Amino acid sequence: MMEYSKRIFKNEPEDRAWLPLDTVCIQEPFEGRIEVLDGQGIGYAMFELKRKKQFIVSGALGEHRVVCDGKPIGSFFVDCETVIDDQGGVYKKLLATLRGTLSGGETFRVGDAVYHVFVRWLRDHVHTLKGMQYFESNIKSAIDLFRDTQRKDGMIWDNLYPRTKETNFWEMEFAYGDFIRVIENGTLELKRIPVEADVEYLFVEGLYRTWKATGDTAWMRGGLDSAIAAMNYCKTSPYRWSKKLGLIKRGYTIDTWDFQNAEDKMRAGQGPMVVKFDKTRFGIMHGDNTGYAMACRQLAEMLCVGGRDKEAAAFQALEKEIRQRLDKLSWNGQFFTHHVPENPRIKRDLGVDEKTQVSLSNAYNLSRGIRPAQAKAILETYQRIRREMPKSSPGEFYMIYPPFGKGFEHQGPIWEYMNGGVTTIVAGELAKGAFEHGAESYGVEILNTMQAWADRHDGYFHCALRGCMPKEEKLHLKKLNIKPHLNADVRGDSALAIPWTGEGDNDLRKHPSGTKTYHGVSFDITDPAKNQRKTCVAIGSDAPFAQEIRIPTNGLHASVYLLHAVHGKGVAGTVTFTYDDESEAVQYIKEGEHYGPWWMPMEPAGFECGNVCNGGKHPVNYRVAWRGTNPTCSNVGNYICGINNPHPDRKIEHITLRAGHDNACWFVFAATASKEAVRFPETEVSYGIPDNWGAAAVTHALIEGLAGTQLHALKDPAVRICPRWDAAGVKRVTVCTKLPASNAYVRYQYTYNEKTKTLRLKLAGQAEKYTVEILLPSTLTPRQVRVNGKDVPIKIRQNHCILKCSGRQSHSIEVQSKETMFSGSK
Repeated sequence: MMEYSKRIFKNEPEDRAWLPLDTVCIQEPFEGRIEVLDGQGIGYAMFELKRKKQFIVSGALGEHRVVCDGKPIGSFFVDCETVIDDQGGVYKKLLATLRGTLSGGETFRVGDAVYHVFVRWLRDHVHTLKGMQYFESNIKSAIDLFRDTQRKDGMIWDNLYPRTKETNFWEMEFAYGDFIRVIENGTLELKRIPVEADVEYLFVEGLYRTWKATGDTAWMRGGLDSAIAAMNYCKTSPYRWSKKLGLIKRGYTIDTWDFQNAEDKMRAGQGPMVVKFDKTRFGIMHGDNTGYAMACRQLAEMLCVGGRDKEAAAFQALEKEIRQRLDKLSWNGQFFTHHVPENPRIKRDLGVDEKTQVSLSNAYNLSRGIRPAQAKAILETYQRIRREMPKSSPGEFYMIYPPFGKGFEHQGPIWEYMNGGVTTIVAGELAKGAFEHGAESYGVEILNTMQAWADRHDGYFHCALRGCMPKEEKLHLKKLNIKPHLNADVRGDSALAIPWTGEGDNDLRKHPSGTKTYHGVSFDITDPAKNQRKTCVAIGSDAPFAQEIRIPTNGLHASVYLLHAVHGKGVAGTVTFTYDDESEAVQYIKEGEHYGPWWMPMEPAGFECGNVCNGGKHPVNYRVAWRGTNPTCSNVGNYICGINNPHPDRKIEHITLRAGHDNACWFVFAATASKEAVRFPETEVSYGIPDNWGAAAVTHALIEGLAGTQLHALKDPAVRICPRWDAAGVKRVTVCTKLPASNAYVRYQYTYNEKTKTLRLKLAGQAEKYTVEILLPSTLTPRQVRVNGKDVPIKIRQNHCILKCSGRQSHSIEVQSKETMFSGSK
């Protein structure tokens, strides 16, 4: 930035850059004609200092220069970031929560090139780009990665994974069709899931979105041949194209997912991801074809900009053909049918009436150029699902509804993941479609539901929740008596019992007593004040700890729960079940399976997904029970753990708790037996999808839908701004949307004064042209509209006030009900 001899601005901010729409006041003693140049050297403000001393910041970000009669007199730096600041903070919080979930990414080196991806799957990356484009500048290299590695026939790889040099399962599974390629001396592998039919159109979409966000037309032109080859591959590959129906085909998966059902897998004698054109029973999934049709439109637009009009016309014609064929085959009047077999004689027994199933891509279709009547019907279909869905469902945003009763049990048990799970992906796409197709109130309801989801999960957006919660079965419990063995206190300074770890006031002194229930299991905890300070059993390998204790059980019990804490690591001890036939079974109490640290206690990794996490290899057998504080630490606590009886059909005479050999101190507060196997209350969180994918869909709906900033970095067409805040009841909000890859931005301030029936919108940006479409409040019937102080014709379409602005200066829009004087002269 240039240095000037004196400070010329009265109100220069102390702790930040200037923001677009800030007012800059010039100090005396300058006189003459002022021109203000933006970060690209383009003027956006010009005035005589005798008449005014201030201007509003607008134009391109960067260093802005102030020139007086052709002589530079000062400069200032302008910057901004994507933010929403609404009255009440509801959507400011939502955007911040989404931003926290969006974060992530990986870097790969292939040859001499270094590539950055948000997710290592192209599909997931492109969908995540919808949100990350507002926060991340390095967005081209991921598309470069899949362009640079494209197969010669045009096929695009699904993903890139690190690997070891030894032959692995995927090489054996996918080698038959050249669907795997080992690179970088055996340290990386490119894979194409054979059943997937969406990758090529997603490559085109990724190229298109990245071009729009970066404004780099030369870069885009460099990817056009790859895009054409990818689209042509889909029409020529026997794995992708149905000659019979003239549409994209795939094996029978759940929508865009990559596992076929067990029946098709068994009949074809193949893995669930494998397709073979002579064995697989192919069909048409609508999302592959709406995505392909939209990619035709996007590619045609890019080809026109690249001067390749003849090729563009061919893809425009192909889009039309695809849509006509798909509508005839798959549209049923309410939604697109999930899967239509190539061979209509094929009948499957998948435990559901397949004609009633509404699948995920119907939500995507809302933004893929379908007819308005189709969009309206799909939105009504999801609202019907909301009325019909199980009472325990988190929402109508199903990956498929109703789910398959059988056939997908291995990859997607009913109401989990892709088989009846609900997802932020559908919620975001559905909200975006609602805003675009006249159902703004429904879009707002969805966004508000999303914030409620995040609030239930500590401000985080899990991409998949269970579509129906199982009925909680009552536990039949028996509290066990350990009082005769109590020998320790919860205080670290105890003189009457073994002190808690001997660390002074770093203890569990606030631990409750009496009958307490944790995670559905009741325990009796002795009050230390009534038992000579003895409230738990300290078990250890050395005195004064108990080396073992025996607890009578006398009954048929499937499990035992302990309320406990461990000071130390490793194997805290063992639980031995002694049966009435004098046989025994031993279970080890291990760190990470039955307990964690009592100081700063943590839930086990993946506990929200229950025992399905990690393929069930590491069952989650514990939870944090109680949390409290002490004078040293604000977060201490203990755990409930469950130990299953290996022989639940045998009567247990007693259990024995013995010290381990890892020098851990094991503190047991209470024990309870259960006639049922270990079970903790079910969580609604499901599994299987990157969380940033779904968060991006909701971010896109919030920014482009509710806030209505449909930003791009190109000179043409005009930037579209469609504030829809009235649907959310917001009367005052400041919105800033930025694309860091190009520094393109728009910032606006929206206010509606219900008393005076006046709506005002002030906006700034670097675009030369804007189309503004403001959703009008129900109490505002426009009688007068002004743009930059001048009356303009009133144009209303579908309850939106439509107007245009041009130039890099800031713009002021006023809409009022009555023929009254606006602010400023008329």
